[in-house]
Amino acid sequence: MDEMKDRSRANMIRALDAAYADAGDRVRFQATFAEKLLNALLVANGGAIIGLFTFVGNLIGKAASPIRLSPTALWIAFACFVLGLSLALAAHIFAFLSQQEFYFQSMEEVSRQERALIQDEPQIDRTRERRFNEKGAKRYAHGILVASGSIILFVVGKLVNSQAAAL
Repeated sequence: MDEMKDRSRANMIRALDAAYADAGDRVRFQATFAEKLLNALLVANGGAIIGLFTFVGNLIGKAASPIRLSPTALWIAFACFVLGLSLALAAHIFAFLSQQEFYFQSMEEVSRQERALIQDEPQIDRTRERRFNEKGAKRYAHGILVASGSIILFVVGKLVNSQAAAL
């Protein structure tokens, strides 16, 4: 019987170590998501804004250019890129917040494992862990939705921009 209890305790210790490792990974994931998502979406929409201004500037610099620009279409494209850039920033925030909730979930798991070791029996109540997981999943879904909106605005902006010039 003591041997079985020792094995159970060893399993609890391994689970606790795994929970600590998961919490550490969540912090690293948080930083990675923030960097990569922010960079990709900011570069796409920010670069489009710069490209749009460069295109307009080059045409204005050429007095004999046969291309005529539609100011309305240019402003719509510009607005799409600016909104896309704003949504990219919002997606970055949602990525951070979702990982924060998942980190809290991991720390709740650590607490549960510590209680199991102190009380020398498994703890099965995972209510708080599930709550943080649900909140993280919702923020993750919002982030995906907002990032998708940023991509859609980028595509719409490019389509409108391509229609802005007429020969």
